[in-house]
Amino acid sequence: MNKIDINLLKKIRQKTKISIYECKKALEKNENNYKKTITYLKNKINLINKKKELKETFILNKMLKNKAAMIKIDCETDFLTKNIEIKYFAEKVLNFILNKEKTNIKKINKKFNCKKKYLINKFKELIKIDKFCFIKNKNINIYLHNFKIGTIISVINTIDKKIKIKKEKIKKIAMHITATDYSYLLKINKIKKNENLFFDFKKIKNEINKNHKIFNNINFLKQPFIFNNKLSLKNYLEKNNIEIDKFCKFETNK
Repeated sequence: MNKIDINLLKKIRQKTKISIYECKKALEKNENNYKKTITYLKNKINLINKKKELKETFILNKMLKNKAAMIKIDCETDFLTKNIEIKYFAEKVLNFILNKEKTNIKKINKKFNCKKKYLINKFKELIKIDKFCFIKNKNINIYLHNFKIGTIISVINTIDKKIKIKKEKIKKIAMHITATDYSYLLKINKIKKNENLFFDFKKIKNEINKNHKIFNNINFLKQPFIFNNKLSLKNYLEKNNIEIDKFCKFETNK
């Protein structure tokens, strides 16, 4: 057996983020050949990952001044979805999206690939950034329910677009949308359930009006407002001179 090249071992460890023990075994098997060892480890990881399923999910959202972002992270077990270190990882991704205003999933994955590899190797479970949403507007708010359902919403003052709307009022609308069925919006936008649920409300209003008879029973504007059953959401919006601009909603079972 050839003596292990310590410098090569460190290099492989740094490159793959795999444990020293696994790197050492792979290096021994491939006779201190760097390229062969890297290829061997990559193939081994891919083979293991193919056999695994991402069954658990959690959602996290965050605001920064006039910006809001939301992320959905997939894991193998609920052990990771409840893990503080994984939540911290998700928050770091959100901070990057909010500070840099990055909206390209490939660039985000590239930025956090090393950290994700480290966590995968540490916990021996797959982790995936499934999707994210970013909205920028001075009238914006978020709501998160038990890390299972999350909503971001931006609104407009119908009297004067420059006027700021109270955060509490926007929060109530976000909470209403979180508790509301939106399946008809998927149909209108021809969106599959596993795609990003991002709705530009101004663009789809005409479609909702055209399909009024079809979607009347499930149109959330017509549904009783969760904070006052005597009002519909539409009544609440009109009463407060508010119009929905955009919203995004993620659910762990979608």
